[in-house]
Amino acid sequence: MIELFSTAHAEAGPRYTPHELASMLRLHPPTPEQAAIISAPVEPLLVVAGAGSGKTETMAARVLWLVANGYASPEQVLGLTFTRKAAGELAHRVRTRLGQLVRRLGREELLAGEPTVATYHSYAARIVVEHGLRAGYEPSARLLTEASRWQIVDLLVRNYTGDMTDVHFAPSTVTDAVLALAGDMAEHLVTTDELAAWTGRFFADVQSRPGKVAAAVRDALARQQVRLKLLPLVRAYEVRKNDYEAMDFGDQMARAARVARDHPEVGAIERERFKVVLLDEYQDTSHAQVVLLRSLFGQGHPVAAVGDPCQSIYGWRGASAGTLDRFPAEFGGAAERTLTTSWRNRPEVLGVANALSTPLRAAGARVAELTAAARVDARIGGAAVHCALLETYADEAAWIADSMVKAWLVAADLPDALPEQVPIEQRPTSAVLVRLRSQIPAIEAALRERGVPVEVVGLGGLLDTPEVRDVVCTLRVLADPTDGASLLRLLTGARWRIGPRDLVALYRRSRAIAAARRGLAPVPEEPEIVPDRLDESSLVEALADPGPAPSYSAEGYARLRAYGRELALLRHRLDQPCPTSSRTWSAPPASTSRWPCAPAPTPGSPAGTSTRWVTWRPGSRATPTAARWAASWRSSPRPKTRSAGSPRAKSTWSRARCRSSPPTRPRAWSGMWSRSPA
Repeated sequence: MIELFSTAHAEAGPRYTPHELASMLRLHPPTPEQAAIISAPVEPLLVVAGAGSGKTETMAARVLWLVANGYASPEQVLGLTFTRKAAGELAHRVRTRLGQLVRRLGREELLAGEPTVATYHSYAARIVVEHGLRAGYEPSARLLTEASRWQIVDLLVRNYTGDMTDVHFAPSTVTDAVLALAGDMAEHLVTTDELAAWTGRFFADVQSRPGKVAAAVRDALARQQVRLKLLPLVRAYEVRKNDYEAMDFGDQMARAARVARDHPEVGAIERERFKVVLLDEYQDTSHAQVVLLRSLFGQGHPVAAVGDPCQSIYGWRGASAGTLDRFPAEFGGAAERTLTTSWRNRPEVLGVANALSTPLRAAGARVAELTAAARVDARIGGAAVHCALLETYADEAAWIADSMVKAWLVAADLPDALPEQVPIEQRPTSAVLVRLRSQIPAIEAALRERGVPVEVVGLGGLLDTPEVRDVVCTLRVLADPTDGASLLRLLTGARWRIGPRDLVALYRRSRAIAAARRGLAPVPEEPEIVPDRLDESSLVEALADPGPAPSYSAEGYARLRAYGRELALLRHRLDQPCPTSSRTWSAPPASTSRWPCAPAPTPGSPAGTSTRWVTWRPGSRATPTAARWAASWRSSPRPKTRSAGSPRAKSTWSRARCRSSPPTRPRAWSGMWSRSPA
């Protein structure tokens, strides 16, 4: 029986090498670079790994090596990534490898527990919940969604009475700017007072210098001036969040960083809990995240950070590829290793990538040249890299489709066949990556024209289909009559097809209505707020009252009137309950075959609610659809027994549907009703 190396003997040196563990678990042997990382000393470690170099597998093997040699138990391992998908993949690989080790060694009691693999934000949330009271943060604070954040700030902006003379933006743009500024300040751990003081020093420094101010400097000063005007709104947003006992994602990370920075005992607790820490995509960590991790796991704790300076994609929120350069100094003199073997790309692709990254290496960046694996598959469709510069997007789509067809035919060795004639098992795996979603329809159409089956992935699902988008835009117009963008989509869509001339006339009508409203309103001598003319006018108002018909085309006027009436009818139903509400119905006597269409009266319900009855055929086992029930409903005389004092007014019930129809009696009904006096 092979015994697992205990923690007590870990100081004597590792018992298993990376190659021995791979052979024991029947895995591919690691490369020399991977073996050096897997068996590195239990100290701070920086791994610079290029795209497709097997960093996830290497991190999982590192955990396996540490556990097998007794340096840590599984529950003492912490792995942090940026996305839930990456966290799930890393956790799955680690659990799989540990499970294989348990089955091979036969010592389950020594491998009890599981490693903690989470995202940076979820780990920060746990720090706030467990230790937030040390800094005065309520652990029960709820996390605001993006929609809630926008609604809070939008309300503050529209009710703001402060000085906004240098801010020439619409309220919605101001709302976005306030949210962006608040998020940036949280990511950089900067308060409003600190930012205001820095801006004042910046203005004084620039204005004290002699000479003419360049245009770029004037623009920077103007932006700083606008930012100063937004700071009161940021303060109001912070006060409102405190009143609601809520926080957003930026606050979550900032609070965790401040708790870890200002309370060293938190770091001692976390270091005792996690003996080994793995940090994925470290080049994308923000300043607040670096402060959090450094405060918790600095001072030489075994932290292994993996990153690639060429893949830094979060610069817009404070991340910098220079974070990798500062890692050794911030975590106690970490050693550095590299992974340069790419398991994802062919030599031709890597040659292009290395040529494009040459300027980065010349500028001093830690960008190693990637090399292909020792064994690669045969090329498909000729050369692996093609480049084309075409005049139009249609030519580009056609070229991509022709290249795809050629690759299929060459791979199947059927030069004269059609794409649909290529056997499925001989079709190579193919993908087309685009920069913009607007490129997808043309490429998809070109591929389908040539008989190539296409599956579009990475979109929003049903929300991106035109029909569902129209429904969503209709709901937005009903909820927010000032949403002109959604209304324009509906007016110019396939249903109403309103032309440019009629749209211009509708816009002029909305301006006329706004001007008339301004003329009726009293004008103060010194208005505190000057409203935006675009916000005063609403296309929905003009649609409800389009004005004289000669301003439009005959067909356009008719369509606008029809759509205005339709929106008015829908608006009258906004206060009605959703059709998914369930009602339990009281059963009539067993001898009758009629069923009530209104729920049984409850104590305290208003009198005068009459009951409609629907005829049901006993013995029918078919589940009726909503249309069949609606068609089979008919009015029948009300029961003779009536509660005292109830009026004889009738009520009309509509739009109900049956949820289920058992063989004997329907029991549960669901519906949305509109009741109007008969």
